[in-house]
Amino acid sequence: MTQSPLGGIRLMVLGGFMPIPMKVFTWASGVVGVPLLPYFLSMLVGRGKRVYLLAAAIRFGGARAVEALRRWIEPIGWIATALVAAMLVWLVWRSKFA
Repeated sequence: MTQSPLGGIRLMVLGGFMPIPMKVFTWASGVVGVPLLPYFLSMLVGRGKRVYLLAAAIRFGGARAVEALRRWIEPIGWIATALVAAMLVWLVWRSKFA
C-alpha cells in the first residue's frame, strides 16, 4: 500500500486546529522525517486558518462571540481532536482488515 505524501501534510494542517501544543506536532514531524518546507507550509496554513477564523468570529460576533469562544473553544477543540483520533483509528483498522 503506497502512502500519499499529502496525507501527512493534511494531518499537520489539522494539527494546527487542535488544542494540543505545537511541540507535539513538531516532534512527531521530526520523528517521522517530514521535510522542513512542507512542515512549515502546513503549520502556516493550519495555524493561520485557526487565527483568522477566530478573528473573523470576533469581528462579526463582537463581545458575544468573545464570551462564547472563552467558554466553548477548549471543549470544541478537544471534541475535534477526539473525532480526528477516531477517524485515524478507523482508517488504520479499515486498511488492516479490508
